[in-house]
Amino acid sequence: MAHSKSRWKRLGNTALAGVAAAALLAAPVAAQCQTGTPDMAEPVSKAVITLNLTSPEGQVQSVLDALRVPALSVRLKDITVTQGAPEGFRVFVNAKDAGPQTSIDDPAYVASVAFFPQPVVGKSAGSFVVDLTPALDRMAKQDLLAADAPLSLTLVPIGPEDARISVGEPELLK
Repeated sequence: MAHSKSRWKRLGNTALAGVAAAALLAAPVAAQCQTGTPDMAEPVSKAVITLNLTSPEGQVQSVLDALRVPALSVRLKDITVTQGAPEGFRVFVNAKDAGPQTSIDDPAYVASVAFFPQPVVGKSAGSFVVDLTPALDRMAKQDLLAADAPLSLTLVPIGPEDARISVGEPELLK
């Protein structure tokens, strides 16, 4: 828990209750899914999915809430290929402008997920769990997080330009 407290202090909040944070995330989260391209000078040609994550009980409504637990993962349920033949997807936390050009060296990078075997369009490719903790730690150390910002994930398909995916309801795991 000491590691987690240091993340809180970087965000300017030194009066957080660690015991309450330990019971934070057992329930699924509600997600608002937006599919599209971020506003950038060069348009992104692949569909990017942004998920805004909050818990139904209101326990996680911001980055600060997410940093209150020693480890935080997300289960992405029912990833489905909706078009093209993506090889997988990349996951970024609180990087709504992430796209195909965004490097895996970016502090917001969480993970890459590969599909094997190649999924069939319209059928679920499965569910995947990714650990957000290392990316949140990197971003907190570099002062790249706003404490009151909502917690979000951006999923970027890997593969041909016409690659598209969809995701069912994500679930935060502690």
